[in-house]
Amino acid sequence: MVFGGLLATALLDFLPAPKGLILLGAGPTFCADDGVTTAELKAFQRAFLRDPIATWQHFLRWQTQGEPSPRLAYRQLRDLLGDTPPADNSTLSTGLHWLATLDNRPRLAAPPCPVVWLSGEHDPLLGPAQRCLGETLSGVGHSPMLSQPQALAAAITHHATLMTNANMAVL
Repeated sequence: MVFGGLLATALLDFLPAPKGLILLGAGPTFCADDGVTTAELKAFQRAFLRDPIATWQHFLRWQTQGEPSPRLAYRQLRDLLGDTPPADNSTLSTGLHWLATLDNRPRLAAPPCPVVWLSGEHDPLLGPAQRCLGETLSGVGHSPMLSQPQALAAAITHHATLMTNANMAVL
């Protein structure tokens, strides 16, 4: 399970503020009424308890929906990660708990640094309201690093440069 954006945002309470935060495919919470619902996540957690590997594989397929070629993206993801999860079941279960409980809305109401939201136009893990928070990457889902890495790199570079230049100007 990947929850980098949620965790990175939560760490703003504990670490010095970065020059900026670029959130890719992340909303202020994982669950949303118009995206992955709390009921869907609870069902996913129950499935994980029954069969962690099959549930992990399902999550990989879920992440690649919305890509221009979902099967190719899934194969790329499986080639990168292998046939078994990259962490033990306890770690993955903790990650699922964080997905269910992390709520970054208060942190993002007054963030200590600039925040940029990037999301795929067809991201199956984000609802329309979450996809509208920032810049939408055309023609991709939750895994643009697989389907359109150059476009993703260009968007990240653009925003990182703006953040760096803005911080340099303040000094």
